[in-house]
Amino acid sequence: MTRLTSLALFLGMALLALPNKVATAQERQLTSPTAEYLEPFDLISGFRALPDGRVLVSDGIGEVLVAVDIAAGVADTLGRKGKGPGEYTMPDRLFALPDGRTLLLDLGNGRMTTIEADGSFGKSRSIAQDDGTSFSIIMPRASDGSGNLYYLPMGGGFGRERPDSGAIVRWSSDGQSSDTVAKVKLQEVKIETSGSANNRSVSMRLVPYSPQGAWAVAADGSIALARSGSEYRLDWMSPDGQLVRGTPVSYRPVKIGMAEKEEFVESRSNGLAVMVGMDNGRRSVSFGRGGNMGPPPSVDEYDWPTTKPPFPADAVTVAPDGIAWVQRSTKAGEPNRFDVFDASGNRTGEVVLPPHRRLLGFGDGVVYLAYVDEDDLQWLERYDL
Repeated sequence: MTRLTSLALFLGMALLALPNKVATAQERQLTSPTAEYLEPFDLISGFRALPDGRVLVSDGIGEVLVAVDIAAGVADTLGRKGKGPGEYTMPDRLFALPDGRTLLLDLGNGRMTTIEADGSFGKSRSIAQDDGTSFSIIMPRASDGSGNLYYLPMGGGFGRERPDSGAIVRWSSDGQSSDTVAKVKLQEVKIETSGSANNRSVSMRLVPYSPQGAWAVAADGSIALARSGSEYRLDWMSPDGQLVRGTPVSYRPVKIGMAEKEEFVESRSNGLAVMVGMDNGRRSVSFGRGGNMGPPPSVDEYDWPTTKPPFPADAVTVAPDGIAWVQRSTKAGEPNRFDVFDASGNRTGEVVLPPHRRLLGFGDGVVYLAYVDEDDLQWLERYDL
């Protein structure tokens, strides 16, 4: 797979780590994988466990989508690089759909494409929705068992001050209707504009380690909402709008030193970038990851807080059994740690990953991790739960 040596950041998701401490009765440490795929990826940007035991993996830098049988150690390539039917450029996140289908977020082509259960490519629809009078970007963050998609709206407000909270929108599986299902605190963003009214460029950059909410969706459509404050908690919103408030969890804030600053800048290198421009009244939108969109900012270009929030952005993942895992903020370079919550928002335990691993997703009784080696290659591993 092609290596990319120059990576950068605009928006994206932090892959942070957390301090070791003495093990407790609630703590579980994952140790040895039960299966490994022995071919590396440049960047595992999308992951989805299939009903037949295989997994789909998209590599946004290597620009390939593969179906991996990790037990057998083999993989089949789906589609190919390009802009036409059955093709993709910068394949990104993958979302489970009913009947073994998968939705591929194709960043390079600015579209979402359905992958059928047999691996063939189905219909595509644009990420950018522009009817001439209104403009929005539908960037899915989750799906449920009925095939509904969930996202935070982008667009319309480009160039204006961003609100403190945003709406989580549920987009129906047929793409014909949408409704707001919850609110979540947004990360702070620095907005920069340049050019004239008819030839304007807008860019947004995250404020490092700003407190935010994090969320994920269960198969039944329930939403797990991690709340950040002096104490943090995990709430659940049912599909019909009933809120279950979780039990607050105390935490000790992680101080930010140079190592944490450098880790943040490095973690942004594969972050999501959205560029919107206006040229003589015509809108253009492009999407990318890291180095596809330019060099990263330096540490000195940011304004830094003194401590991290209790959890990073995109911290919540819901397992098939409805249990929520919330990644905790940690000191730089230490293993990733997760708090585990039940359906009532009670913290029931902790899971510590092996060093240099990040969580990809879950299968039936198993969890999949990515091991990042010293060359920044990423290796797929499976662990029993």
